[in-house]
Amino acid sequence: MPRHARIIPPRSARTDVGALGAPCYRRAVSFPWLTSSARPRRRASDAERRAAMYRDELIQRAGLYYRLGYPPSRAIARLKANVEWDFELTGRARPSGLTDKEIGEIVKSTYLRRPAR
Repeated sequence: MPRHARIIPPRSARTDVGALGAPCYRRAVSFPWLTSSARPRRRASDAERRAAMYRDELIQRAGLYYRLGYPPSRAIARLKANVEWDFELTGRARPSGLTDKEIGEIVKSTYLRRPAR
């Protein structure tokens, strides 16, 4: 028999690794995703923090559109379309700080803060 040939034992002699000590292993090692736990309760400030996060994102995108040379009207249209797309599949209404009027105000204030070209 050549030196490099590997001898494979018959199937009956092999052990099933999954069955060998599985309960022991699960007791010794903890996996947090295997145990369900109660979800943390939402705090009253979560909605405010979420609205601030959306507002900050809109400000950053408006700044990006300014740097890319978009006119304010096109930036407003793009941001409205982005917000519309973000919430169309959830079935929920937009948060209170994301109306079309407020998006326009965010873009205008962002464009006013930027230096003239």
